[in-house]
Order: sequence, then C-alpha cells, then structure tokens
Amino acid sequence: MSVHRRLSALFFADIVDYSGLSARDEAQALRLVPVFQAATRDVVGRYGGRIVKFLGDGVLAEFPSTGNAIGVAAALLGDGDVYGDGVNVTARLCEEASYSPRGSSATFATTC
Repeated sequence: MSVHRRLSALFFADIVDYSGLSARDEAQALRLVPVFQAATRDVVGRYGGRIVKFLGDGVLAEFPSTGNAIGVAAALLGDGDVYGDGVNVTARLCEEASYSPRGSSATFATTC
C-alpha cells in the first residue's frame, strides 16, 4: 500500500474573544460567524487554499505554501498588524518544530 505525502502550511483563525462577546451579546456573536466564514472562504480561495473545516467561530485551512497562508492572515487583518497570544503560541510551536516563527493574530481573527 502506497502512502501519498505532501508538505502543507496549515492555517487556523478564529474570532477574537468570541466567548466574551457571546456572554455580552449572544445574538451579535452568532451573526458574526457566517460573516467570518464568508470572508475566510473568499480569501482562502483567492490565495489557493482549501478550507478543511469550520469549527464554531474558527476555520482550519490548508495551503501549498506558508506564503499563501500568511497572505490570508494579512488580508483578514486588513491593516497588516500582527500581535497577541497567537504570535507567542505560534512562535513556541514553531520553535519546537525547528521552524521560523511566522504566525499572526488580529482583532478579528487569531491565526497561526
């Protein structure tokens, strides 16, 4: 039996503080999910990615290169600024995996 293997860049993003928003205004939080999903579907497609699945307020996507995944993160960020816990977690994960840290997070989406 032959196993097909390939390298992929994985991308995860979610709505920042979705739990807090849900606690404050559940209806507004629920309205954001389809908006977020539509935005990520569009951007992931433009950057040659494939959405693996949506997980509540999050999305898992696969890309042929890290550059494509970073392009999606920058597009979702809008202003291109990167900050937050996602950067720190990604840096630690990448360090453990012996890669250069390339993660990002945003007010709309936390990505890594």
